[in-house]
Amino acid sequence: MPVSVRLGAIQFTLMSGASSAANETVRASIPALAVDMERNDLSRICKTGSVKINKLKSVEEYRDLYHYVTEIKGKLKKNVSNHDIVSAMMPGGSVIGCPKISTLKLLNSREKLNRNIYTGSFGYINSNGDMRFNIIIRSILNYKKQVKISSASGVVIDSKPKREYKENYIKAKSLLDLFKT
Repeated sequence: MPVSVRLGAIQFTLMSGASSAANETVRASIPALAVDMERNDLSRICKTGSVKINKLKSVEEYRDLYHYVTEIKGKLKKNVSNHDIVSAMMPGGSVIGCPKISTLKLLNSREKLNRNIYTGSFGYINSNGDMRFNIIIRSILNYKKQVKISSASGVVIDSKPKREYKENYIKAKSLLDLFKT
C-alpha cells in the first residue's frame, strides 16, 4: 500500500515562443487557488503537517505551449485506501473549480452536452497499490464514426474571451495537427 502521495497542479498555460520576460511576469502573477485546492484535498487523506509543496511553479515545456505546474506531496494517514485517495482527489480541483462538489453540480445542471471522457480521469493501480492517474484535459474521442476534440481553459470572472479562445486553440493544436495530411 502506498505511504505517500504526489500530485502536480497545472496553474497556467503560456504559448511557446513567448519572451522570457513575459514568461516571468506571468509566472510571478499566477494565483495560488489551484494549489490551495489540491493541498486541501491532500490534507483530508494525509498526516497533519505532512502536505508540502515540493516544486513551486516549475515549467513543463511542450511543442506548442508551456504549463506552470506545482508539485505537492504528503504522507498518507494510516488505513487510507486507494478508494479514499481517488475519492479525495477527484474531481480535480484545478479543472472543476471551488467548491468542487457544488461547482460540479452546477455544471451538470447547466451544460447542455455531456463531456464524455473530457475532464474525467484515466489511470491504473498496480498490484502493490501504487497508482497513477491523469485528468483528461485534452482528448480525442473517436466513436461511431464521429471524432470530437476537447480542450479548455480555466474561465474565471475576469477572463477575456479572445485570450481564452487563443489559449484553447493552442491547447488543441497538437491534437488538430494529427489530422493534417
